Parts: sequence; C-alpha cells; structure tokens
Amino acid sequence: MNNFDKENQFKNYIAYYEELKDTQNKNNYIDSLKNHNQNLINENINASYNINESFIKNSKILEVETKKNFLNRNWIAFLVTLLVVGVVFVFVKYKSLKRVLKDFSKRRREYSLIENNHDKLKLKA
Repeated sequence: MNNFDKENQFKNYIAYYEELKDTQNKNNYIDSLKNHNQNLINENINASYNINESFIKNSKILEVETKKNFLNRNWIAFLVTLLVVGVVFVFVKYKSLKRVLKDFSKRRREYSLIENNHDKLKLKA
C-alpha cells in the first residue's frame, strides 16, 4: 500500500467515525494521519540531507579533479613552451654550427691548395 492509499484510508476512517459521532476513534485516526504525515516529512528531510551530503562530497571530488586538471594543463603548457624553446635553440645552433663547418671546409680546401702550390714550388726549386 502506497502513501496515498494509506492517507485515503485514514481519511475514510476519520469520515466514518465522524458520521458515527465516535470522537475517540476519530481522534485516534487523526493522530495516526498526523503521525503518518510526520513520518513522510522525516523521510523527506533525511533523503534531502543524504542528497546534500552526496552533493557536497561530489563537489569536493570535482574540486580536486579540477585542480589536478589545472595543474596538468600548466605542466603541458610549460613542456610545450620548453619544447618550442629547445627547437628554436637547436635550429639557431645548427645554423651557426653549419656556418662554422662551411668555414672549416673552405679553409681546409684553401690549405690543400696552398700545400699543393708549396709542393710544386719545392719541385721547381
């Protein structure tokens, strides 16, 4: 029997005892109806309290997860920035290293030419 049926049953008994002019039983059923309604109110209060506790618990969990996500986002931004700076640094250093290697190759060729010319001069002399 659901709550609506229980309430209707109490009201029907109240009406029945009112017709019989039996105030004692009528008052008993009125008290029973009040008790039933009070129990429903208590159940609703307890359910609301449990829902609020669950909501607060989930809010705290969500807050912690949000902080973790924010921290992870900061780390990702830092690492991406570090990667970009590293790539730029390597690119700049590669260009300067390439230039140094070109200069070294050019000097080596020039040295080979000078050495060959020197050897030719030795043979003539």
